[in-house]
Amino acid sequence: MVSQATTRATPSDYRGELVEGVKYDGRNHSLLWVDIKRGEIHRCLLDPDEDYKLNWSAHEVITLRDPNDSVGFIGLTTSVDTVVACCKYGVGVANFLTGTFDYRFKYPHDQTRLRSNDGVIDAQGNLWIGTMTDFPYEDSMTDEGRVYRITPHFDKCDVVVPNIKIPNGMAVKDNKLFVTDSKQFRMVTYDLSETSTSTPPKPQVFFDFSSKYPGGEPDGMAYDESGLYSAVWGHGKVAHYSWQGQFIEDFDIPSPLTTCVGGQGYVTTAHPTLAGKADDGQGGSIFHIPRVINQQLHYWHI
Repeated sequence: MVSQATTRATPSDYRGELVEGVKYDGRNHSLLWVDIKRGEIHRCLLDPDEDYKLNWSAHEVITLRDPNDSVGFIGLTTSVDTVVACCKYGVGVANFLTGTFDYRFKYPHDQTRLRSNDGVIDAQGNLWIGTMTDFPYEDSMTDEGRVYRITPHFDKCDVVVPNIKIPNGMAVKDNKLFVTDSKQFRMVTYDLSETSTSTPPKPQVFFDFSSKYPGGEPDGMAYDESGLYSAVWGHGKVAHYSWQGQFIEDFDIPSPLTTCVGGQGYVTTAHPTLAGKADDGQGGSIFHIPRVINQQLHYWHI
């Protein structure tokens, strides 16, 4: 049976600009996220005795020093106070104890037009990160984006997926790479056994959003044993699909620019003025849906 949930999420007291990449760290019961355009990395403690509510008195922010920089993705590392951060020019580490970020690796492409977007760390500690056209060039966006696989300690960097406009939420499961292809309104899979050849692997459509959410772009996502949860930009939805690509349910979010969903059911959104819309008083906030998403996050080894 296909069910549809319409339970409203609960807004927080925080509002950002382009809030993304939300994830839960069970080691210290904290929620982490980024504000891409502001170049900010956030961490806020959750209270497990109060239904994992955000404790805003324990909210920390690391701001990138370069005002032209941005941060698209953060991943947990073997150190609870350090995250790996994928930014405009490459990848580095940010530390909440010192409040600093330092680049460790620069991308092997022209860094003028591209920036980091979304990614994932797999069970072997590889970092999969998508890049896309940067903000000043969005009106001339092309399929110049790509997905890199960077091995632990930055030993090797390979282009796995070339020629994609906006690579978004990702997963690695059963020797397949799942990539949200936002501008094609779909999620696709790549057979990783084909990546050793000189020919890039061909995408296979996992599910298509265009019929159920016309004009809605699938965005950041989380996953667990039950399947994949994807934010739907433009529709104010979080859509839940099984690992067989079947629709299960969705959740209403009070602001249409839904960007990402993460552990413990937290959902990020973008400020409406980012899309040239009037301020609705809610976009840019963090919301919560009634689902505990038990995604097993893997660590980057530092």
